[in-house]
Amino acid sequence: MISMYEIVIFFSIIQCPAISDYTFEIFNRCGQQVFTTQDQNEGWNGTYNNKPEPIDTYVYVVHYQIAETGLSNTLSGNLTLLK
Repeated sequence: MISMYEIVIFFSIIQCPAISDYTFEIFNRCGQQVFTTQDQNEGWNGTYNNKPEPIDTYVYVVHYQIAETGLSNTLSGNLTLLK
C-alpha cells in the first residue's frame, strides 16, 4: 500500500519588511533546537538533519525587532506535529 503525505511547512506569522532582526526557532520536548532561521520566508518542514521528527509537541520561539522604532518582542507557543 502506498501512503501519500501532505507536506506542511510551519511558518512564523511575523513577516514584515520593517523587521530588522528576526529569528525563528523550534525546540523538541527535550529542549533541543531542531530548526532555526533568520529568513522570514523560510519555514519548518518537520525534519531535523533531513530526517522526519516524531509525532510530538514542539515549542516555537520568534524573536523580532522593528527597524523604525527599535522595539523588540518575543513570541512563543506550542505546535503539534502530526503525520
